[in-house]
Amino acid sequence: MFSQYDAFLFPTLSENYGHVIVESLIVGTKVIISDQTPWNDVEENNAGFVCPLNDNDGFVKAIMYVVNNTNDEANEAEAYIAKKVRLEELKRKYESALNSER
Repeated sequence: MFSQYDAFLFPTLSENYGHVIVESLIVGTKVIISDQTPWNDVEENNAGFVCPLNDNDGFVKAIMYVVNNTNDEANEAEAYIAKKVRLEELKRKYESALNSER
């Protein structure tokens, strides 16, 4: 679903991880999130925008940037999350844990 959009707007009050943020980034969809998540470095990695919840103008500017620019930076979102989460390593750990319980 996320891959069909240019950005994912998620001005959440609180997130201890933000699985939906990761899901969006994995498919190359930039995120526009509040500063109440552990993903506050997306902006410096060209993977999205981070705004304080009370910064309405910041959210509007981020949305307008996405509206006025093509999605040519999508690969940066994918590259950021691949480096940050190390998906293949995580997948192996899950498979190992699931297989050990059998």
